[in-house]
Amino acid sequence: LFDLSHFDQKLATGMAVQAKWSENGFRYCGKATVVKLRRASVLVKLLSVGGVDGRRLIGRTLELPRFCDQTRWSSRNCVQPIV
Repeated sequence: LFDLSHFDQKLATGMAVQAKWSENGFRYCGKATVVKLRRASVLVKLLSVGGVDGRRLIGRTLELPRFCDQTRWSSRNCVQPIV
C-alpha cells in the first residue's frame, strides 16, 4: 500500500499510467495519459484498451479515484504504474 500511496503522490499531468475500471458488467484495463489531477480523482485519456470492445474506447476520457479516496478506490477502479 505504501508504494501505491507514493505513486499517487507523484502523479503529474502528461504521465503514462495503467487505468483499471468496470463498465456495463465488464472489467477493462488499458494505457492512459493523465489529463487533469483533482484532489480525490484523476482524469485520464485512454490510449489503448484490452477487453470486450476495447478498441471503441480509445480516445475516451475517464475520471478515476485517486488512492486517497478510499471510499471509491480499489485495485479494480484506479490508476497504477505501467508495469
